[in-house]
Amino acid sequence: MIKNRIFVYGTLMENFRNYNKYLKGHVLGHEKSYVYGKLYHLKNKNCPALVDGNDIVYGEIMTFTDDENGSILKTMDSMEEYFEGQDEVMYLRNNIKVYHMNGESEILPAYIFINTKMLNEKESEYIKLGDWRRYISEDGGTTDGSHRASWFLEEPIQGRSIHYSPSQAGYYGW
Repeated sequence: MIKNRIFVYGTLMENFRNYNKYLKGHVLGHEKSYVYGKLYHLKNKNCPALVDGNDIVYGEIMTFTDDENGSILKTMDSMEEYFEGQDEVMYLRNNIKVYHMNGESEILPAYIFINTKMLNEKESEYIKLGDWRRYISEDGGTTDGSHRASWFLEEPIQGRSIHYSPSQAGYYGW
């Protein structure tokens, strides 16, 4: 077994649909973190897109176990590369500078959105605050399955509300 680390900012974050599908049971730990870029919500795909920019974009560093062939990472690469029914590459895994909440940084892989023609008013929405978890919960502040957040969770979290902590530099945490 090998240990992998990756920065995630959307459906691969803890408790979201692709975390549960690809990472659950393999995660050794996760840590709140951020990168510089620009974040969009892809309306028809129900997922975020990170592109080059100067905004702070919040996410998590996932540390997980994988086999010697990197099968989990390769499976996630395949999932991120193409959307169902499309033959154009959507995301590529690239190494970027990732910041821990204490300001220290390291270079880690992340999925960067490269099909920028989808970044238009009809197909996407700019997430000004750079926090996809916060964006999907803005309409009610809970993830109890009765609000927009439930669209992205594989298993809605009953009775747990999202809260804002100014000490976390704008990151919504559990």
